[in-house]
Amino acid sequence: MTNTDLVSVDNLSVSYDGVKVVKEVSFTLKQNEIFAIIGESGSGKSTVAKALLGLLEQADLTGAIHYGGDNLLTYGPKEWQGVRGVDIAMIYQNPGNYLNPFKRIGEQMKVILASHGKAYDEGDILNLLEAVSLPRGKALLESYPFQLSGGMQQRVAIVMSLLIHPQLLIADEPTSALDVLVQQDIVKVLEEVQQRLQNTLLFITHNIQIARRLADRVGIMHEGVLVEIGKTEEVLSNPQHEYTKLLLQSLQEVKV
Repeated sequence: MTNTDLVSVDNLSVSYDGVKVVKEVSFTLKQNEIFAIIGESGSGKSTVAKALLGLLEQADLTGAIHYGGDNLLTYGPKEWQGVRGVDIAMIYQNPGNYLNPFKRIGEQMKVILASHGKAYDEGDILNLLEAVSLPRGKALLESYPFQLSGGMQQRVAIVMSLLIHPQLLIADEPTSALDVLVQQDIVKVLEEVQQRLQNTLLFITHNIQIARRLADRVGIMHEGVLVEIGKTEEVLSNPQHEYTKLLLQSLQEVKV
């Protein structure tokens, strides 16, 4: 790791019942950058994200994930309590499954903060709501999830992931369940929040166009292997691996 690296993933492999689904993956996440992992469904990209959060208890993991001087793969449940949702947090694909339909938004935020021993600071929360372009913050905190649109629910999920001000925010296909116009809004929100809070964003996606707009660097995953990695425009304008070329070719064919 260098002084600018926040996380270093070294030769990470993930297996289920002897079958490798992630194979010797290595990359770094730098401080204050947006890094996108691009891949089709089943490529292993979401598995890598879950490994960074210690959410693969049923899997066999080898290699290392270095953060804060420690290898996170050596952590047990107690150690993860001090990292998951605190230093490293995730925005999930479907906020409708994440939000409790029977509790007001503000109450759910209080539960998250209390679980980490933090006080409820309405001023801080209103600032975060403003950062994700959610108007009428106080009224929204009194709302139930079903009273919000899909795009508003996703913005609320972003705020919930930011409550403890994590250094690393992982967004796992956060736009996949939204229509195209709302997708564009959420991508803009993520970009603005990252710039405002100066944290690191790991963006997991199958959408090359979104990654191109958002990310400083990209990695391309195929069948559990990180086949190519580099600065976004270098990789997407001059791909070296055959799979990356095929992905870009398929995108051109769709446009035609």
